[in-house]
Amino acid sequence: MIAALVSVLLLLVLGGLLFRALARNLELARLRVRDGNAELVRGRLPPQLLGDVGDVLRAAHATRAEIQLVIEDGRPRVVAHGLDEASAQRLRNVVGTYTVSQIRAGRSPRR
Repeated sequence: MIAALVSVLLLLVLGGLLFRALARNLELARLRVRDGNAELVRGRLPPQLLGDVGDVLRAAHATRAEIQLVIEDGRPRVVAHGLDEASAQRLRNVVGTYTVSQIRAGRSPRR
């Protein structure tokens, strides 16, 4: 009985780790907005796209937000937390002009 319980628990942990790895593989980039400044914390972005995102955030007077670019149906999709709907829509419009391959060809964050 204990061996079966340990086996099930081990499978759940491994399944969770696999799910997290797959979900992270679908993430193109993650940005953190603090005091109105967008910082690329993971992934790659073309400099022009990063500048355009910064323009949207400055226009929105965003002080704190988390922005994630993920792949959905083969296209980049914006997941934004901490932004009003109009600003999130502007971000979707900006990001929608880029393909996944264009975003992946961008620059990594500076360390």
